[in-house]
Amino acid sequence: MSSDPNLRAIFERFADTGDKHAFRFRDGRDFLGWVMDVTEDAVLVSWAPSPFYAQATGTAEMSPEDELVRFSDIELGSLAWWDGAARQWVELLAGP
Repeated sequence: MSSDPNLRAIFERFADTGDKHAFRFRDGRDFLGWVMDVTEDAVLVSWAPSPFYAQATGTAEMSPEDELVRFSDIELGSLAWWDGAARQWVELLAGP
């Protein structure tokens, strides 16, 4: 199944900029990290390191494994990116 090319373009821009991004999964999890790659209907994300993750898992791992996430599993109204120059999160409302 093909996805919306506008949505793919947004995620491709996320991957190209290398900026940190945030969004919410439909299952309630919050993502903070980087979009590494974009496929037809999914993104490969790399989670930001966190000592809280290591503490919660009882391991030395600072983040979960990279994850392939389908566009349909992301709440599109939650997309945001970190603007380092302005030192603030910028929300991006994705729509057709």
